[in-house]
Amino acid sequence: MWRERALKVALVVVGLLFVAGIYPLVTSVRDGWQANKGGCCPMMLSLYVTLGIFLLLAARNPSANRSVIAFAAWSNIAHAAVETACRGGCPRCGSDGSSRQIAGMASVSGQQGRL
Repeated sequence: MWRERALKVALVVVGLLFVAGIYPLVTSVRDGWQANKGGCCPMMLSLYVTLGIFLLLAARNPSANRSVIAFAAWSNIAHAAVETACRGGCPRCGSDGSSRQIAGMASVSGQQGRL
C-alpha cells in the first residue's frame, strides 16, 4: 500500500517537473528560437511536456499505466546515456543527464517487481 502511494507521489512530482518545461517552450517559440542559440531545442521540450502530462494522468492508477511509466523511465535512462556518451552532456543544452538518469532509475526500480 505504501509503495503504491510513494509511486503516485513520485509520478506527480516528475510529471510536474516535466510540465514545468512549458514556460521555456513557449518563450523560446515566441522569441523565434534559432539553431545557433544556446538554449534547448523546443522539440525536446515539447516531448517532455507531453510525457509529463501522461505521467500526471498515470498517477491516478499506476498499475493500469505500467507501460507509460516504463516508457518514461527507460527513455530518460536512454537519453542520459546518450548525453553521457557525448563527453559530459549535450553541448547545446548544457546538461549532464544525471538528474534524468536518477529519475529514470528511481522509476524503473519502483516498477521492477510489477512489470
